[in-house]
Amino acid sequence: GETTNHSAIMADGGGSSELLILCQKLLFSANYMSTTTAIASGSYQHRAICGLILASRLLRCKLIPNGERGGVLSWVVSVVSPSSSSATPLEALNPEIARWGLSFLQFASSILPTNNMPRVTMVDNCVSGFPEMTHFVDTQFVCGQSDIFAQVKKMLATAAIVQMEDSLRVPLLHATKNDESFATTSPTFLAFAEVSPHDHLRQKKSPATASMVVCAPYFLYGTSTQKKCGRTSIMANVNTNKPFLESIHLVADYVYDLVDQYLELGLTTTTSWNPRGWLLAKIQLPCCLTGSAMEILGMKKNYGLEVDGDLEDHTYNSSASLTFDLDANDERFQKSWKLLFSDETKSKSTLLQNLVEFVNCVIISISVSCATLKHAYHHFQREEAQLATMDINGANVLPLS
Repeated sequence: GETTNHSAIMADGGGSSELLILCQKLLFSANYMSTTTAIASGSYQHRAICGLILASRLLRCKLIPNGERGGVLSWVVSVVSPSSSSATPLEALNPEIARWGLSFLQFASSILPTNNMPRVTMVDNCVSGFPEMTHFVDTQFVCGQSDIFAQVKKMLATAAIVQMEDSLRVPLLHATKNDESFATTSPTFLAFAEVSPHDHLRQKKSPATASMVVCAPYFLYGTSTQKKCGRTSIMANVNTNKPFLESIHLVADYVYDLVDQYLELGLTTTTSWNPRGWLLAKIQLPCCLTGSAMEILGMKKNYGLEVDGDLEDHTYNSSASLTFDLDANDERFQKSWKLLFSDETKSKSTLLQNLVEFVNCVIISISVSCATLKHAYHHFQREEAQLATMDINGANVLPLS
């Protein structure tokens, strides 16, 4: 009855062809309109997301030939492939589109759990209560996890959010002082670079394990300086020199999902992953704050940021490391900021923009750290379970008398 009618409609090719054409137009709508118009109105972003949602449905539809479903997959891969001509890694992919693209890729490589659906029973390999699941929906994965992993690695490599300390694309402060070629480049510093004595010994044995760096400045702003060409905003209808603090949560969510999927897919290919290198990763931050702003935040004036400060001895006039005891409701804290912004000799817009730049980089770094901590926690949890199992098995072995 109803199943036959649906099959007849799709069999003539009309229904599926129209849906495929619509999907293609939504995914590549930027090709059908002015780029300026698309960015200004935000229409391309919304159309592309709708296209990704439609593509996920078409990819699983059994009534569409496998060849055309493969075409849908290639369209999506093209949309979420980073642009090589972008000024900054952030501009290479729209964060919201890329995040939906990651969900699509995960969906394409997953097996739909039809046997675990509520109020559903499997009878003779058919889903009772939802016959359309077997007649129209392909519950098996459409592409392998290795293919998805390759695409995610490409996205992470373009983002360059994680780099090695000996090959940073944005130089450190000491490098800019010694090399005239970096005179027009905004310098950075490494935060949380100090390690415990135990980890310091391990670092000497294996330097590579502690040489990873989370590089938010390069991901957000590239290698250009604020004085040279300003900062670029990802928000529609926002001037290119205006900070994008109001949209940083979208970027942070994308970065978290990207690192999360990279680690999750990578762990399926190996059983010997050691999270220590990721946990000891240093944080690269821009040298954009004034000495007064650093002092209020409890940072060292030589751009030092660690977690070894003394909570009891910390004062706003000290040069101790960050101690995480800054209370926005504290009168001294508020007074310090008011005095800073009341200084007529300093540009308030520049001061605010520098603060937003610093905060943006901190937020992105936190996203990477959260994804790392999630997988490190699961890793150590599995290790503890394995050790507990070994102890139980060992206790059950009777000693030889």
